Amino acid sequence: MKRLSLFLLAGMLTVLFVRTQSPKSFAHELTLSAAHPAAALANADPQQKNQYFTGHIAQTNGMYVLIDDGNRITYQLDRQEKAKPLNGKNVKVTGSLDTSNNTIYVADITEI
Repeated sequence: MKRLSLFLLAGMLTVLFVRTQSPKSFAHELTLSAAHPAAALANADPQQKNQYFTGHIAQTNGMYVLIDDGNRITYQLDRQEKAKPLNGKNVKVTGSLDTSNNTIYVADITEI
């Protein structure tokens, strides 16, 4: 029961984070990341290797995100232009996760 409660709390906090993330400020961060890819990678742990994430792409507050339904987690994506054509599709995202802001620094997105 404790695990279920913690799991539900983590899910609710994730939803709150995504909903409270200002689209304008996140868009500004993405603009900076797109303009300066090295700056975006500076936030990622340099020893962290690419991971695989699966779920579907959705648009939330004007931003494309990856929703992992199995784990009930929503991830921000730093490469919006790669996500846009896959909106609504099931995908596999390859990239590194910055746990401080739940953002995946996308190396590749493929439809599955």
